[in-house]
Amino acid sequence: MLVFIVGFMGAGKTTLGRRLAKMLDCEYLDLDQAFEEKFHFSIYNFFDRFGEDKFRDIEHQLLVETVSSNDNVVISTGGGTPCFYDNMQLMNDNGKTIYINMHVNSLKHRLLKSRRKRPALNGLNENELENYIDRLLSVREKIYLEADHIVQGENIEIDELVTLVKQDKTGSV
Repeated sequence: MLVFIVGFMGAGKTTLGRRLAKMLDCEYLDLDQAFEEKFHFSIYNFFDRFGEDKFRDIEHQLLVETVSSNDNVVISTGGGTPCFYDNMQLMNDNGKTIYINMHVNSLKHRLLKSRRKRPALNGLNENELENYIDRLLSVREKIYLEADHIVQGENIEIDELVTLVKQDKTGSV
């Protein structure tokens, strides 16, 4: 079983992915971490040096490799992963997808507290960050909503999600 966790940056994809993998007795893979380990570059530095287009191309190739070489893993994707190269369709065709849906204010709060450097947020003040999240989420959410399961990030019911994934049903938790 392949399970893909999607959602905006800061939504908690890594945390949920790890918990879900443990409860499903699966391996866990963070696609961003796999990128950094494979290419010996932080995503922040890769964006800065080579740009987003090159990153998205390589990210897609890594996703394809991951899908073809794994069969029992929970995969946390980057926030933009589903939105390029028909990656959401690729994930839906090859596994189960879970979208962590969060309110703009919750995302802003988490991103302001985050220690992780995120290329797109470099130099944004609090107002600019909120506007950026609102603008980008309004575009990306159309794709995120194609997921098999939608969970509210502010109040995830992990046990219910595990049951849904195991039963192969779609819906919201």
